[in-house]
Amino acid sequence: MKIETVLKITREWEFAMARNAKESLCVLISSAVRNGDVGRLAELIDSRDVAERAIAAYMRIHRSDEPSHLEAAS
Repeated sequence: MKIETVLKITREWEFAMARNAKESLCVLISSAVRNGDVGRLAELIDSRDVAERAIAAYMRIHRSDEPSHLEAAS
């Protein structure tokens, strides 16, 4: 197998793994938000501070997706 082919396969695999990890983390965070379970997320990522910041970022992103009350009233 050519080195170029091996490198291409490796990059594609790394990209797929990174995408899967990101999707998995998003699922974990959204589940923690829905269930109000920061503790379980903190256990999984071994840091309550990081878990709380991840949930806060998730909430900010999802709040910005929703129209504000002022926009809805107009």
